Amino acid sequence: MTIFRKNEGHAVKVIVVVLSLTLVWASSALAQDNLLTNPDFEEPFGPDNRWQAAGGASVTFERTDDQAFSGSWSGRASNRSQQWHGPLYNLAADDLFGDGGWFQVRVRAKADHAKGQSTVRLLIQIDDDLEECPAELPFGAEFCFCVDVTPPNRSCSYGVDNAQSDGSAWVELEWTGPIEFVGDVGFYNFKVDTFEGAPFPDLLVDDASVINLTNVFGDRFEATD
Repeated sequence: MTIFRKNEGHAVKVIVVVLSLTLVWASSALAQDNLLTNPDFEEPFGPDNRWQAAGGASVTFERTDDQAFSGSWSGRASNRSQQWHGPLYNLAADDLFGDGGWFQVRVRAKADHAKGQSTVRLLIQIDDDLEECPAELPFGAEFCFCVDVTPPNRSCSYGVDNAQSDGSAWVELEWTGPIEFVGDVGFYNFKVDTFEGAPFPDLLVDDASVINLTNVFGDRFEATD
């Protein structure tokens, strides 16, 4: 990475040349294995299914061939009555983040509106010994909030991407960054929900992936202003 600065009065022009780094990152990501089970919903749910709905028994999550981003199937969360209800993938069931590291999380999503649109969000939820949002958010995180699990135990969710979605097209949600656990880990997952309140459209997801990039990034890259 090369940074050029040119002082023009009060203005500072910063040109960051990242093309070579981007190409290395992209080619390395493509070479890594997707860690998820049934990421495109083309297989029926079995005993090892990790997909579920956030929101309790009232919210349903199922495979559907009604529409898909690719292939013939996608996943649909329906009967949503809160903005945080939506599709969820249980990453901790297979210990996919291990002891932490650098990961890429990606999913296609759609808010199935008859009309209008919603802001769909990608969140990483972690239940460890961290009970409040950190003073400095992890690289790439846009916001954080923590909620009670079993008091005094709390989990924290990090919003890492969002996009406007309606019933006409799929959007891509993606985050690449570091995972660092604090103390004992209870669970962790990624989920998709909406920012706005009612109405609460069904949420569809497809073509999800989680890729371990720790061997690519290691400790060589740090977030800078």
